[in-house]
Amino acid sequence: MRKIEEKHFSSIDETLFTYRFSNGFLLRMLPKKGFKEQAGLLTVNLGSLDWKGSEPAGLAHFLEHKIFEAESGEDFLLKFTESATDSNAFTTFGYTGYTFSSSKAITENAHLLLEMISSFTTSVESIDKEKEIIQQELEMYKADPDQVLFTEALARMYPDTPLAMEIVGSRESIAQIDLRDLQRIYQDYYHPQNMQLFLIGDFNPQELVDSLTEGVSGLPTTVSSIPKRSPLPRHPVESGKSMRMDVSKAKLAIGLRGNKGLGQEDLFLYKVKLQLFFSLLLGWTSQRYQELLDAGKIDYSFQFEIDVQELYHHVFFFLDTDEPVSFSHQLRTIVKRFEQSRDLSEEHLDLLKNEMYGDFIRQLDHYDFIFNNYLPGVEGLNLFDLPAILPNIHLVDVLEVGREFIESCDMMDFTILPNYT
Repeated sequence: MRKIEEKHFSSIDETLFTYRFSNGFLLRMLPKKGFKEQAGLLTVNLGSLDWKGSEPAGLAHFLEHKIFEAESGEDFLLKFTESATDSNAFTTFGYTGYTFSSSKAITENAHLLLEMISSFTTSVESIDKEKEIIQQELEMYKADPDQVLFTEALARMYPDTPLAMEIVGSRESIAQIDLRDLQRIYQDYYHPQNMQLFLIGDFNPQELVDSLTEGVSGLPTTVSSIPKRSPLPRHPVESGKSMRMDVSKAKLAIGLRGNKGLGQEDLFLYKVKLQLFFSLLLGWTSQRYQELLDAGKIDYSFQFEIDVQELYHHVFFFLDTDEPVSFSHQLRTIVKRFEQSRDLSEEHLDLLKNEMYGDFIRQLDHYDFIFNNYLPGVEGLNLFDLPAILPNIHLVDVLEVGREFIESCDMMDFTILPNYT
């Protein structure tokens, strides 16, 4: 039997155990003594980024829905519910995730999860019924101004790429999906070497590996290679676009698209530094933020989000404003002239690092925080390294990352205007 690898993080007294089965399936385990909740996240490296232009968009998300359908016609969601377990699923740009949480023994739910993804059986009638459900889901997204703001801004930041498409697809593409499409992507992507399972709870890692071996070995395997994900083409961003919805005040998104190539080993550390940079410049602890708030230029809707992935990375600012054009110009000027900011100091950075560390410690016992922030399939530094790397991040490091990002980034904006103006 292969050896279970373990990595101890002394600063937080946590040990992450990793075991790769002979068929390539990766198991990560975070034992927590006395932890009442038992939780799992199974990820498949299949997301909307894997969309090929010759096939209907939204396939990964559609398959996520249909995986819950057992060969007998039963719904696996009901099976989880019968064992007093919460279960859910989601599709992102980069992967599909299946989760469970319960106070019961973790092995039972892990086995049920493995059973669920080990086969795919459905019917044309079932697919047609699911189309109606997903069309309703799409309509719900399109009625949410904040969701629309993000998806429309992202589409103009990455035009003519998979990121320009809704993860669920479009009305037209959902209608086009058929049984052969779903069978093909299941056969292409749902293989042990393209999956990993992350388990958190009170358990013995060796006993867990022994218990799951039979279920993992029963997963379908392939002799062919898993399709490679294509790099995203860098078309010019589309700025100054807008649309109208039923909102009381204009909603503005200002995007900065990074153009530096990143390796997997750089992702987590790079994101931490970029987060610290923009927190220094425009976070709620900055003088600039308070000045904008006092002047009525922003309100508490103002926020920024950073996404750093191997194929793309960007920063978005979002806010509700009566002056979208002038504020977009003002914020871009602030970013471009960041060297003049009074907020870029070691003292301010220390404050932000302490805040980041405190947030991390407070949420370390929340499995959803770990699942949301531990990047699946990414090598190098990760979430649990944060306490060790923060003391070694200095102002010069943060400014170097910020300067390089701003000098090479592409800026754009998108606005949702009220219907009545």
